[in-house]
Amino acid sequence: MTVIDTAVPLTYNLSNTEVEKITKYENLSLQIKNILKLNNVSKYRLVISAEGVVTRSFLKDLDNIDLT
Repeated sequence: MTVIDTAVPLTYNLSNTEVEKITKYENLSLQIKNILKLNNVSKYRLVISAEGVVTRSFLKDLDNIDLT
C-alpha cells in the first residue's frame, strides 16, 4: 500500500510542514500496516511551497513514485 500526502504551505513554513507530515503519517502507516496485516506501507510526502520551492526529499519522493 502507498500513502501519498501533499501540502502547499508558504515558503517560510516549508520545513515545519514537512516535519509535521513525517510525524503524522508515520503513525498512520503503522496503524494501516497492523490493521490490514500488510508487510509494507510506502509513505511519500510531496510538499511544495506556494511559490514553487521544494525540498530535497520532494525530489527524492517524486523519483521514487515515478512522477517525473
